Amino acid sequence: MNSLLRAASAAAMLTLLTVPARAQDASGIWLTDEKDAKIQIAKCGNAYCGTIVWLARPLDPDTGKPSLDKQNPDQSKRKRPIMGIAIFPGMQPNGANKWSGPIYNAEDGNTYNGNISVAGANALKVEGCLFNACQSQTWTRTTN
Repeated sequence: MNSLLRAASAAAMLTLLTVPARAQDASGIWLTDEKDAKIQIAKCGNAYCGTIVWLARPLDPDTGKPSLDKQNPDQSKRKRPIMGIAIFPGMQPNGANKWSGPIYNAEDGNTYNGNISVAGANALKVEGCLFNACQSQTWTRTTN
């Protein structure tokens, strides 16, 4: 009986080792580390795209109107509202549960090389890099 149990256990382990690891899904709405924005991440073809869908301060305090992308280096984009901007235009697969691509930061108008990776059911690690210097945040999944 013991050897039968060991054989069944060994067979189960071999089955688990031969099943490919499934990538976790980064889709959903994520609250930023500073809790000042929510980003909706969705599949866009083979990649993930992320769009600003909520801001803690949606209005410019000086004008009382929606906050604009004033820091954008492209002058033609400076009058567009920050709400709705795609900050991840296409994060491509780059390993298990990891995607890489450009990240736009509306606060400073710069685009950085970045990575996102699922760090748990309700955690997303977001990393932006300039040359070899990287900064990361952990975003929290939210329902709305």
